[in-house]
Amino acid sequence: GISHLVSALSNKSATLKILYLGNNVITDSGAKQLATMLEVNRSLTELWLEENCIGDGGVEFLSRSLIRSNHSLQNLYLH
Repeated sequence: GISHLVSALSNKSATLKILYLGNNVITDSGAKQLATMLEVNRSLTELWLEENCIGDGGVEFLSRSLIRSNHSLQNLYLH
């Protein structure tokens, strides 16, 4: 599941720049895991999460991680 992906992308040697996870039934719980990854990942510049099941809580997790510590992500698609 998403936990394996998050683990791989939390590695400081990760180099993936664009990640498309649209239409994967990701919930607020998955968004929280992604937010934790975003706090340490410095390679992602685009993250596509459209057509998932992310609610206000998940968006809040993602927003907080971007404000606090991620400055490499340039585009986050949630629609």
